[in-house]
Amino acid sequence: MCSPLSSYSKYVSYGDEKSSTSIVEINRGKLQFVEKLGHGEFGTVDLCRLENRLVAVKTASENTKNEDFHREITVMSRLRHQNIVEVIGICSSADGPLTCIIEFMQNGDLCQYLRQQSGLSPDMLISIATQVAAGMSYLESRHFVHRDLAARNCLVDSDGTVKIGDFGMARSLYCGDYYKIQGKFRLPIRWMAWECLLHGRFTSKSDVWAFGVTLWEILNGCRQQPFAHLSDDEVVDNLQSVAQFGRMKHYLTQPDFCSAAMYNQLLVTCWHKDDAQRPTFATIHRHLQATLFHQPSTQEFI
Repeated sequence: MCSPLSSYSKYVSYGDEKSSTSIVEINRGKLQFVEKLGHGEFGTVDLCRLENRLVAVKTASENTKNEDFHREITVMSRLRHQNIVEVIGICSSADGPLTCIIEFMQNGDLCQYLRQQSGLSPDMLISIATQVAAGMSYLESRHFVHRDLAARNCLVDSDGTVKIGDFGMARSLYCGDYYKIQGKFRLPIRWMAWECLLHGRFTSKSDVWAFGVTLWEILNGCRQQPFAHLSDDEVVDNLQSVAQFGRMKHYLTQPDFCSAAMYNQLLVTCWHKDDAQRPTFATIHRHLQATLFHQPSTQEFI
């Protein structure tokens, strides 16, 4: 039984298995090692130079099934959007382990990026949220389900562009964000919809629930963990309350930068028990675009 966050689980039910995409085969001899970036779900991630550009190189561990890793690469290589991390190519020759080459995002993950900023403007935060919503709206249109949307799984380029990625790169750094279920799987329960945890059902609407939590992170400058006052067991109990009584016992409070209208009309609606009552990502994107366009304040907050 594989983890519900593995690439196989993520995409086999929702991806287009029949569509063919030619993945660029890259000679691994052309990759010049620069430094190690960390360990991920499937192995190691290194910073390398490929000709005139820096790239992130993800190498499968010995325990990783090549077919699962290759499936992830194949799925991600089909995605083309300005707010989705790009797969550049693959090294699949027999002279070394299976390796995926993706674009390197110089400013790292969104969570660390926002925590390092000394001042954050409302326009900046809404712009970031709008970019994440744009990427998720694209995934929704392609019938792909992310399953692990959070600020830690969004990356920031040198020009401030925010892109969604999920390559297992953040899990060693943010191990406290994952809860071990039955001694087997580590799940991001503080971002998960109730139906994901209790029924194992993942859809674009469960991604919407996670986006509501991610938006809460962004509008707080990623300065605190969601439901930080609750233990992991209490978070599970909070989600069970949705199934039993139709609502959580504890809701995330209105963020530092968030109007009451945005909180009630956007964030809270993402956490509706009935997933049909949650907004689509297309709707969320339009809402945030309108908010950004009409945003009158440029006040900074710490």
